[in-house]
Amino acid sequence: MEIEGGVSTPYRITFRRYITGDIPVRVDNLCDKLFLKLNQINLGQVALLKPFQSLLYTWDDPTQTRELIWNVYSNNAIGYRAQFETVIEKNIS
Repeated sequence: MEIEGGVSTPYRITFRRYITGDIPVRVDNLCDKLFLKLNQINLGQVALLKPFQSLLYTWDDPTQTRELIWNVYSNNAIGYRAQFETVIEKNIS
């Protein structure tokens, strides 16, 4: 999706076909005692996930690289790049 205008001209919104990475990502914290922090790579806004909490993560800035970084809350290191799996269910008759 592209958005243009709005200052001295009308808004113009252009919708494009779906590409991988457009939809939210479900993140589940299955850790018993660890808080996880998540953020889009190279952006400062952080989401915090409590133990056994789930989150549908949407990109803070969809125009930037859509890569998710995660880390343990108390760890001050850079973090780890999230790797995603796509699950495809097939009905076999």
